[in-house]
Amino acid sequence: MKKWTHKIIGLSLMSSLMVMPFHGIAQESEAPVLKACNSLNPNFYVEDGDKIITNKDWKVEGALSSTGYRARFENAQTAYHNHMECLFNFAENTIYKTGAAREDGILQANTPNTRIIDWMVPNEACLSPVEIKTIIETTSPDQMLTAVLTAHQNYEKYLNELFKAYSNNPTEENAQGNSARGADLLIKVANNLSTFDKEKQMEIDGSLVGIDLMFTYIKELRQAFIMHVHFQCTLKYLEKYRRELEKLRNLITPLPDQLRDASVTK
Repeated sequence: MKKWTHKIIGLSLMSSLMVMPFHGIAQESEAPVLKACNSLNPNFYVEDGDKIITNKDWKVEGALSSTGYRARFENAQTAYHNHMECLFNFAENTIYKTGAAREDGILQANTPNTRIIDWMVPNEACLSPVEIKTIIETTSPDQMLTAVLTAHQNYEKYLNELFKAYSNNPTEENAQGNSARGADLLIKVANNLSTFDKEKQMEIDGSLVGIDLMFTYIKELRQAFIMHVHFQCTLKYLEKYRRELEKLRNLITPLPDQLRDASVTK
C-alpha cells in the first residue's frame, strides 16, 4: 500500500460505504477538500443524463489479456492512491495551517498563499479561537467522509468491472506466442481468475483499512495540534509574566529593606 495508508472511524465507515447509494454521495462539489484534489481525481465514472457510466478513459472494450488487465489494474491503483493521498494531505496541511516543513534547517511553506508559521515558537503558534474552529471544521469527517467514500466506492466498482471484463472476454497466448485456444486457454484463464480475484479483493479491503487508519491519524493529529497550540500560547503568556516580574524585581531591589517613617529624625 502507498504511504498514506500508514498514517479508524471503525465499523461505521464500512457500514456507511455499503448503504450509501453509488451516485448519491458524489454531489458535494463545494467541499474544500474536493476542490483541492480535483485535478488528481481519476473520475472512473461520469454522469450521462440520469445514468452513471464508465469514463471513456477507463472503459474496457473487446477481448482483454492478462497483461492488459494488469496494466489497467495498476494504472487505476496508482491513480486512486494518488487521489487519496491528496485528500488526506489536504486535511493534514489544513491542520498545520501552512503545511510548513523544514528543509536544510530553513522553514519552508508547502502550500501557496499562506504565511510560514513555526509551530514550535510560542509567538508564532498562538491561534485565535476562530482559526482553531476553522481548522476543526475543515478537517472534520463532515468535510472528508463524502469525498473519501465516493473515491473508494468508485474504485471498488471499477476494479470489479475490470475483473468482470476479463472474465467475460479473455484472450491469452500459448508458449509459441499464438492465441491460446481450447483447453490451453481455459487453464490459463482459470489460473488468472483465481489470482486476479484475490489481488482485487486484497486491494479493495486494504484500501478501506487505509482509510480507517488515516481518519484515526487525522483525528489524533487534530486533537494533538489543538493541545499544542494552547500549550504554546500558555508558554507565551507565562514568558510575558516572567518578564514583567523581572522588571518589578529590578525596581524593588534597589530599595532599602526598611523605610523610615515621618517620625524618624537624624
